[in-house]
Amino acid sequence: MTRALFALLALGCTYDSHVATSGSDAAIDAQADAQPAPDAGVGTTSSAVLGIALADLDGDGRDDLAVLELLAERARPRLAPRLRLLYGGVDVPPSVEDELDHALLGESFESRVVRDGASAPVDVRGGLAAGDFDGDGVLDLAVALSVEGEGAVHLLAGAPSRALPDRLEALPSLTPHGASVRALGDLDGDGADELWIEACDGRAWIHPGAAPLVDARLDAPSDLGAVFGLGDVDGDGRDDLAIAEPGGVAVYPGPVALPPDGRAPSARIPGPEPASLVAHASGGVVVLWRETGASDRLVAYRLAASEVTEVASLDTGSPGCVLGARERASVVLLGCPGDACEGDACRGALRVLSTPDLTSRRDWSGSPLTVGGDRLGESVALGDFDGDGELDAAFSSRSRGVRLLGAAELP
Repeated sequence: MTRALFALLALGCTYDSHVATSGSDAAIDAQADAQPAPDAGVGTTSSAVLGIALADLDGDGRDDLAVLELLAERARPRLAPRLRLLYGGVDVPPSVEDELDHALLGESFESRVVRDGASAPVDVRGGLAAGDFDGDGVLDLAVALSVEGEGAVHLLAGAPSRALPDRLEALPSLTPHGASVRALGDLDGDGADELWIEACDGRAWIHPGAAPLVDARLDAPSDLGAVFGLGDVDGDGRDDLAIAEPGGVAVYPGPVALPPDGRAPSARIPGPEPASLVAHASGGVVVLWRETGASDRLVAYRLAASEVTEVASLDTGSPGCVLGARERASVVLLGCPGDACEGDACRGALRVLSTPDLTSRRDWSGSPLTVGGDRLGESVALGDFDGDGELDAAFSSRSRGVRLLGAAELP
């Protein structure tokens, strides 16, 4: 059974040294000022978070906090992408900013480019995916970063040594791919998780997990829709798969090859447009439906053989939401950074929802966690940071960077 994590972490970001606009991969166009980051050995800086994840990268039973961000030097119009990491401990720290170590990703780049004959903010996209890609029993972290359409995938190999290098270099064989990545789980039963790699233009590749990522050679782009690993939904000990397609989502029980080669899905979930996220939760799956010109809709379904039953539905009230989920977890973490907008300022919303009934257990909309233009919930993740068996929550906002809340602070 995979320990791959489920979260929508792929973000698009148009960034300069003064203003950052970012959202989920639906490209929300609200603007907000980047906020000061802790001293990183350079001059006055600001940062923007592209993605966060909670995953056990050293095999000690506690999830570790990983943050993908852009660091901007105000004295120079350049951006430095970096991965920041805090290993899990016996307690959830009250503040994580001073605790995070970091590794640079490749080289820094100009914050502005010439596009169509005019100066424009650079287009940056990125994301994180945790899975056991080399089959050694310890989760690894794939880091996607794309600058002006030229993408790359970096790899932090999980190890008990907790060795974080000063710099993570791109994997040459996976360049120029890598605007976003997603762990799919061990779909073919070979002991290694498959990895979904997507470029800025929507083309996607699937690394089969049989060979090390450092030696990966990708075939032609996949002609499938978006692919999501579900973990073991049907309880047979094998990882299952969902494929978003026009008019709904097809669910395939594992083991399953990609593409399914004419194999009929075990269930079809009808929907208005291809789903933006499908994840496993207690009682079945949750689907985040993204409709053009409308707010996102989160729906929980129960799956029994080929029968699909809608259990609950929630109108998020906002487009561009993201979701943090864990296999068989009784809650999901919903972030809607485009919620509560007044003009160009979006405060954002963050909610803990029970599954499968999607009732609100905690709602930070309008709470002291938010300020105008904060875009609370741009990135979200669930995991067990302190190893107590209870879920903790990590999320980002513009004014406060990344926050980590222990289970005691959640309902």
